[in-house]
Amino acid sequence: MEGAANQFIAVSYDQEVAVIRVNSPNSPVNALGSVLSAELKKAFDDIEKNNAVKSVVVISEKPRCFFAGADINMLAKVTSAEEATNLSREAQQNFERIERSRKPVVAAIMGTCMGGGVELALACHYRLAVDTSGTVFAFPEVKIGLLPGAGGTQRLPKLVPIENALDMILTGRSVNAQKAAEIGLTDQLIPEKESEAETLKSLEETAITVSKELAAGTLRVNHQKSLFGAVKNYLLTTRFIFDRWIMQTAEESTKRLTKGHFPAPFEILKVIRSGIMEDSIVAYEKEAEGFGKLCQSYQSKALINLFHARNVCKRNRYGKKAKIQEIAFIFDECWVDLIIASFEAGIKVHMAKIDETRFEKLVKEAEKRLARRRLSKPVKELLARHFALKEAEMTQCSIVFCRDWKEVPEFPISAVVVPRSKDQSDSENENVLALRYNTKTKIAQIVPFSGTKDAAVATVADFFGMMKEFMVVKAQFDCQGFYEEVAKLASQGNPVSALCEEFGFLSDVVEDARREGYNIEEAKKQLEGAEDVPVRLAAAMAKDALEYCSRNEKAQVDMDILGVAYFGFPAHWGGPLKFLDLYGRDKLAAAFEHLQINPELFSKM
Repeated sequence: MEGAANQFIAVSYDQEVAVIRVNSPNSPVNALGSVLSAELKKAFDDIEKNNAVKSVVVISEKPRCFFAGADINMLAKVTSAEEATNLSREAQQNFERIERSRKPVVAAIMGTCMGGGVELALACHYRLAVDTSGTVFAFPEVKIGLLPGAGGTQRLPKLVPIENALDMILTGRSVNAQKAAEIGLTDQLIPEKESEAETLKSLEETAITVSKELAAGTLRVNHQKSLFGAVKNYLLTTRFIFDRWIMQTAEESTKRLTKGHFPAPFEILKVIRSGIMEDSIVAYEKEAEGFGKLCQSYQSKALINLFHARNVCKRNRYGKKAKIQEIAFIFDECWVDLIIASFEAGIKVHMAKIDETRFEKLVKEAEKRLARRRLSKPVKELLARHFALKEAEMTQCSIVFCRDWKEVPEFPISAVVVPRSKDQSDSENENVLALRYNTKTKIAQIVPFSGTKDAAVATVADFFGMMKEFMVVKAQFDCQGFYEEVAKLASQGNPVSALCEEFGFLSDVVEDARREGYNIEEAKKQLEGAEDVPVRLAAAMAKDALEYCSRNEKAQVDMDILGVAYFGFPAHWGGPLKFLDLYGRDKLAAAFEHLQINPELFSKM
């Protein structure tokens, strides 16, 4: 095999072992795109023909990533369900070739192993994994409206307990290396060494040794469950119990959580059931067809849009990183979640103006949030260290969070943050800015005032960057037209909250409007034609987003992620701007006319 012709893989030989090293150029991760998949196929084809090779090792040269899954950009280019189905069939065939190979194939896993990476590992005959916090396994396809389409729905339920397989594939939840070994997803754990390079070297050496033993027959793979596990799995997968209990319970739970707006979990259940109850040829074909159908669903397009938007909003877009060591809160109830999140992130926090009653409430809330964390001392003791704040200590803080910026002495502080509110007065202070945030959805909206300097914005953005997975958006965007429409429709007697919940809004829009400062009086009489209310409101938020983008050309991504993560826009529509494309602007003509949307706004999108 001519290794020089490859972009993504290199093949070397250790006596009778072929070692396939994967390393996607100019990327922190390995994604299974068309070129990488073709190179892997050719490598295995050549290895099968090479009689001198007795076994194979697949390993990544990136210590923090085995495989991150399929290349989503490749999926975005697919134009039909048939094309997507064929992609799935091709991936199934490639992995089946690995599974049926007479030469043992060992997957040597270090770092993230996601989606198609797990499916590749499942097709291998033996799986080694490094026992480190960075090694995690997951099927995140459901989070972008898809199902595992390269055999994952078929192989995983046969390898691990059915309840674990369902949990991983239906929820996208990850399992660490220890849990993977416990449920039988991996065969052997490799201890972590002092450095990543040493650990990766140890993993490769062990994988080569194991592959030789497998080829020689001195090591045999044993994927048999314990007697108890085998009996339990057999009973749970009998037709009567699986259909009447497992399927029914899973479907009811899925309906309750998704409210029927996301088809992927239901398709996953059908395909997994087929793998248990039907011939494997039929089951694999149903997996491919299910993948193809979901790939062209509007929900998948919406969720992929949000996936890309999240990645953009997690990047540092607002200046150089600041060295943030300490922050301060002049206590107010609005900051409780952020105080706890700061502790979770290991940021030193000072607090002022907090009485004993408020402190006890904060401790109770923190204890709930930090219950699963291993802490050096009790939560109360850790928080108590920062119970009082001296003005001299405040000068050491990069950021001060408060209700009123005038409470903060004129010290050289990088940023002073106040909560965003309706009809908020402007500030010419260069270090002051407003903030909305939600620690559950991990979104922070920075709202600069007219005098706010870029350095203050960058400091606050860096603070949220220190917290895992937080998205940061800088935007003077308040959804004013949307909330005015909520107030208007509610006052007319429309059951706005109930209708919007059914439509898929992620929060109570009436309560949100009140929280934002809108006075809403709900009439008791219900009007006819109320079913149009959610569409009118979705169009109203889209109008607000369009108007903002007309003034800020590069804000489309921000509007979609902010709309969903903070203002509760239905995720299955991908955000207020993506909604216009997926729902259809022609179908929204009546709502646009009612909202008096300027047609010129669309020409700029």
